[in-house]
Amino acid sequence: MVVGHAFNLAMGLLGAYIHDARLQYVEFYGRFFEGEGELFTPLGSGQKYINLLLK
Repeated sequence: MVVGHAFNLAMGLLGAYIHDARLQYVEFYGRFFEGEGELFTPLGSGQKYINLLLK
């Protein structure tokens, strides 16, 4: 049980660190990056409706 609790504590601390680092990256990425190039358009983006064939 001690090993399980230690693992759970370590995962909780690691998760808090990773989420904080991810949010900082997302918030500040736009200030230092100037995107150039073409906008992403998926293959099926030209269609307004999608037909599903249900049997």
